[in-house]
Amino acid sequence: MGYSWKRARLSLKMFRNQERFDKQQQEIKSLMKLDKKDYIDLYFGDESHFGLVPNVPYAWQNTRQKYLR
Repeated sequence: MGYSWKRARLSLKMFRNQERFDKQQQEIKSLMKLDKKDYIDLYFGDESHFGLVPNVPYAWQNTRQKYLR
């Protein structure tokens, strides 16, 4: 048959602007240093939600192709 039942990963990594991502990572690191020195109080917020029904998609994937990430 040549197919297998796999969990599809939900990721947008391949669509991100790497230069912008690296710049924002550096900014977060500098803010964390300021927080460690007690110059600022740093809090992180998350825009995700929690549901009672988990979103864990599975799909048939051709064993020779790597497109579900």
